[in-house]
Amino acid sequence: MHGNRRCLTRTDKQRQIITVLLQIAFHLSRQIEELSTRLNFSPSPGPPSVKPNEPDAHAANPYTAHTCKWAFACLLALDEHILPDDIHHLREFSRVIMRVGGWRWIKAVQDGEIEQTWEIGTTSSPAADDLLSGVSGVGENTVDATLARCWMTVSAIAAGWAQHDLMEALATLFQ
Repeated sequence: MHGNRRCLTRTDKQRQIITVLLQIAFHLSRQIEELSTRLNFSPSPGPPSVKPNEPDAHAANPYTAHTCKWAFACLLALDEHILPDDIHHLREFSRVIMRVGGWRWIKAVQDGEIEQTWEIGTTSSPAADDLLSGVSGVGENTVDATLARCWMTVSAIAAGWAQHDLMEALATLFQ
């Protein structure tokens, strides 16, 4: 009777997937806020300072390979056609991932890991397969690995749900 029209409804599975992505976004946001307060993000020269008696903020990696795998698993399980509210949640998730990428880039600049002429892939980094695998944590916290995970996640959302402006926003973030 309705032909090829598809009725969009949110299934329990879809609701659970979106909820997991929102939880990941919430925890990433909290981690970024905590790490930002531990690191001195002022434009003053020299390495950022870590407040005494706090865990080493330099060793932190909010978007680990493990977390990225969870996010990708959730994205793969989502339907191609989802409700506008869910698109909104995916866009919010992307923005959090962009904040993580921006934070990692700022941290790398302040720590002297990269210079202004740096381009992704120019620092020593693990093989592409290791970016998601996080084998033994080797190279997992490099600026290349973290930014690659951020770019892959935002790219997946942009391509999977036709949110191409997210890629423009991500590219603008690093100009």
